[in-house]
Amino acid sequence: MKILVFLIICWCFEYVTPISVNNGGYEDMYIVIKDNNEDSEFLLERIQKIFTDASKLLLTATKNHLYFGKIKIIVPKTWLYKEKYKKAMIPVYIKQKIIIDNVEQYGIDTPRVIGITACGKGGLYMYLNSKSFILKTGRTSWGLHDNVIVHEFGHLRYGLFDEYPIHSGSSQFYQSKGEWKPTRCTEEIEGKIGIGNQCTESPACDYKNTGKILDGNCNFCPKQNQNVEASLMSYQWIDSVRLFFQCQLVHVRFKLLFMSETALNITICYLHNYLLFCYRS
Repeated sequence: MKILVFLIICWCFEYVTPISVNNGGYEDMYIVIKDNNEDSEFLLERIQKIFTDASKLLLTATKNHLYFGKIKIIVPKTWLYKEKYKKAMIPVYIKQKIIIDNVEQYGIDTPRVIGITACGKGGLYMYLNSKSFILKTGRTSWGLHDNVIVHEFGHLRYGLFDEYPIHSGSSQFYQSKGEWKPTRCTEEIEGKIGIGNQCTESPACDYKNTGKILDGNCNFCPKQNQNVEASLMSYQWIDSVRLFFQCQLVHVRFKLLFMSETALNITICYLHNYLLFCYRS
């Protein structure tokens, strides 16, 4: 049985340290509670509960290879000191920390990783909003807590890519068997195609008409409740998704650099994520 150890500590300063792995357990992980959070025992309990659940999921997702072994929670100096708190040396600069903030960043409260510079490099820190995510009981707007944490940890630790089109110009759809199909991992993921974030039905998103390009505002919205084996770096908000790299081969439409007018359909899997995770852990 894998045990996750939490150490709640006060501020002191030492040298820079990265996340390390010891017998499959991630150590030197820091969760920093920002000063704008009120002194709250419930917040600490929620953090420990969420990351304990996420550790179990990470163990499952990595086929019993990796889990969260030791996490240090840094409370604000303004919080009332308690006997269970420990004074410890904290790195001056904490690499790949997790920040619990009470305010939105740039008007957004979505859990995310900041500072991913390149594939395989990981990020600077993970942002989690205490009000809309940590203190939210039950399912969040972004999925189950443990699914979200493990998904974002893939970004934070390894710089893994999202396995779905997220940027403007991404290949949202491709043609196959006389229909427009959404780029997804896997094709077993069910959902609907429509306009906007809610995928409102529209003639502009007629996926059966391959004679014209779908409107640029067309999206694919997967069903929340479905039993499908897919990757946590793909549609992590589907509750049944519990593993990494379970994607089957998917079609991705792209243009070769030397063939500006020709788009080819190729069949690939998200091999970049597989190699990064398996060989850099």
